Formats: sequence, C-alpha cells, structure tokens
Amino acid sequence: MKKFEKDELSETGWCCMHVIRVFSVFIMILGCGLAAVGLWLLLDPNTQKYVESIDNLEEYYIGTYVMIGCGGLMILVGFLGCCGACCESQCLLCMYFVLLVCVFVIEVGGGVWAYYHRLEVATIINEGLEDAVLNIYGTEGTEETVTAAIDSLQQGLECCGANGPVDWKDSYYNENIRKYSVPDSCCVDMTNGCGVGKIIGEDLGIDVGIYRQGCSEKLI
Repeated sequence: MKKFEKDELSETGWCCMHVIRVFSVFIMILGCGLAAVGLWLLLDPNTQKYVESIDNLEEYYIGTYVMIGCGGLMILVGFLGCCGACCESQCLLCMYFVLLVCVFVIEVGGGVWAYYHRLEVATIINEGLEDAVLNIYGTEGTEETVTAAIDSLQQGLECCGANGPVDWKDSYYNENIRKYSVPDSCCVDMTNGCGVGKIIGEDLGIDVGIYRQGCSEKLI
C-alpha cells in the first residue's frame, strides 16, 4: 500500500489527516450506538412483548436489520478511516471515502423510505392493537401471550387501549370476562380489580386513575 511521504503533504494535509482520524472515531462510536439500538430492539424481551401484540410488522424487523447493518457498515468505515490516516495509506483512504459515500446514500435512502411509509406503519400498528384489544385480549389458548403482552404494553407505556380506554367498551374482555371494566393494567397503580367499573353502561367512567392516552399514540 502506497504511503504519503512527509514532504508530499503540506501542514494543511497533515491537519486533514488528524481530522480524518477524529471523524473516523466519531463514526465508529455512532455505528456502535446504532447497531446496539438495533440489537436491543431485536432481542430485548420487553420490547418483543410489545411487538408480539401486533400482527404484520414486517417493517419493524426490516428496520431493525437495516439499523444493525448500517451500524456495522459505519464501524467498518470508521475503522478504515482510522487505519488509513494512521498508516497514511492512499488505498485505505480511497476505500474509506467510497464507503463513506455509500453510507451517506444508504442513510438518505432509508430516511426517504421511512418518511414515505410512516403512515402505512402507523396504520398497521393502530389496526393491530385495535384487533388485539377488541378480539384477542382475554381469550384462552395461544392468545394468552398477546394478553400478557398488552398488559405489559399498557403498564410500560402508561397507556390504555389502542386509541384510549373507550376501545375496551366493545371488547371481548368487557363483554365476556368483566362487564363494565377495563384491564387492571390500565390503572396507574395496578392492583387486582382496580379496573372494575371504569366503563359504566355506554359511557366511560371519569377516573383520574385511568390513563387516557391510547397506546398507538405512544408507539408511533
């Protein structure tokens, strides 16, 4: 690999080499952070409980894999930049700049994709939560996993229902398990029976102990 000779570079050139080193370290740190967040979203048990309560979230997994991939690529780019600047290698620096352009193009493309698909993702999340609240929560069998996930979701995000507590009025849970009630996980201080009587007839009971904001608003 060809190296720069000291007499070939001006003081400005040597200054640029130091800037490249610092910038490359910064890129590596950002890459590590991006990959760590992607892995956390993919592997964290509590996050997976939230995901399990919603169907058809291919975009979620695509996003996490892209995040991990971009993070890994940024780490590689930063490493090449550091090595190229420290070894004063023209070959490594050329690879560094080419990959840096690739990272920039990928991130811009990912940002554009996320912008144009934001409404689609929001709709999928809202519809999935509505279906889980109305038709799945409280039923027996494999759906018990969804029930536990929604309880964890409502307590973790401090929310109630997909769009609010009113979602529970026509739910399977309210009609077949506890009449005129919301799940205890809707309560600020979750205790056994704290959600009983929070839906009165056709109207919602006014109670400061119930979270009014829907979970969809906090997820989107």
